[in-house]
Amino acid sequence: MKKRIKINGIIIFAAITVMIISPQVFFRLAPISLLGLAAEISGLTFVLLGLLFRVSARGYKAENCKDGYSLIKGGPYTFVRNPMYLGILISGFGIVLMLFKWWVVCIFVAVFVIRYILLIFNEEKYLEKLFGKAYTDYKKSVPRLFPRTKELLLRNIKEYLPLQWGWLIREKGTIIPVVLIALVIKSIKGLLIDGPVVYGCELLGFVAVFVTFIIFIKVNVSVKS
Repeated sequence: MKKRIKINGIIIFAAITVMIISPQVFFRLAPISLLGLAAEISGLTFVLLGLLFRVSARGYKAENCKDGYSLIKGGPYTFVRNPMYLGILISGFGIVLMLFKWWVVCIFVAVFVIRYILLIFNEEKYLEKLFGKAYTDYKKSVPRLFPRTKELLLRNIKEYLPLQWGWLIREKGTIIPVVLIALVIKSIKGLLIDGPVVYGCELLGFVAVFVTFIIFIKVNVSVKS
């Protein structure tokens, strides 16, 4: 098992343990408001979008870097140099919006910066040594983590978020657990705290998001596996 995976597993386990011990500190336990409902539906949207970015980036890299020593500059790598990390950031932010108190966003951002920013810097140093001027030029033209809004608006979404069924299938071990865990925790909180009526409204919102998500995939995914 890679060291990175072990570290991430330890961080996740520690976070879950702390939250289970003191749920009242971290979770939004008060009856939900309109703002809270909007945050939860938006959160699920961010979770799914982040997973799509991660799937797209991993799949595109695997298909175009079979030897492990190619500089990938196409697909999602045309608008940001680290689309996989961007996907993690978006999904994590979505989970915070769905489940936690607002101040937990600060903790999440701090953990992300500590865990991933230094990792990104180290990877960039390695890539500069490996690819030299080609990577230096790439760095100058493409942002590290946050895409330029103009680039997203002017380009066809299929250019920077390519999808294939094979990529989605290979990542099902990540997609399904993340979504299920978030929804199960949300359902428990919704039924116990918000009540069945409010939870029913939340559920309708979640269904709408999932339907939109599925339609997006069907429209944009390639049949190639």
